[in-house]
Amino acid sequence: MSTDLALYEQLNKELVSLVEHFTTLVKATREGLEADESTDPKEKDDKGGSAAAAAAPAAASRSERRVPGELLEVVVEKLLAAGHQCIHTVSQLKKSAMVSDFATLMGNVHAVQQRLTSDTYHTTRGLEHIKRDAENLLAELEQHYYSSSHKGPLPSSSQQQGSEAQPGKLAELCAQALQMTAG
Repeated sequence: MSTDLALYEQLNKELVSLVEHFTTLVKATREGLEADESTDPKEKDDKGGSAAAAAAPAAASRSERRVPGELLEVVVEKLLAAGHQCIHTVSQLKKSAMVSDFATLMGNVHAVQQRLTSDTYHTTRGLEHIKRDAENLLAELEQHYYSSSHKGPLPSSSQQQGSEAQPGKLAELCAQALQMTAG
């Protein structure tokens, strides 16, 4: 994140520089146009000299007035360099944003995978618990059946209603366990 902050600060400085160079270019262009308008080539020197002789010192003074201390071409080059640097910094920010977004996306994928792994583990543990309960109930039922003295005959009607609830529950648990282990 600090790299992004540094890039944003750098971009801000480059944009300020770009605006300053553009402002300097506009001022130089205005001064150049004003200087061109103030010196008419039709004007002649008071002493009858030609306009060309008077234009030479005027041209030198105009180039000095355009941009104090710098040529107009230098200002344009600085403006272009600042523009290129801004484009480069924006490109770096875009790359950083894509990489950052990719890292976030991968983090989300890993979090979902961990949650699914945890859910799978808990579901498997629950199924194992149900399977053990069903096996224990079946073992108890077999033990009760084989130890009973009444293996063959049906119980009486009052005993039948109470005992049907247990085998119905046992059958339901067995069916669930078989479905879970088969699925």
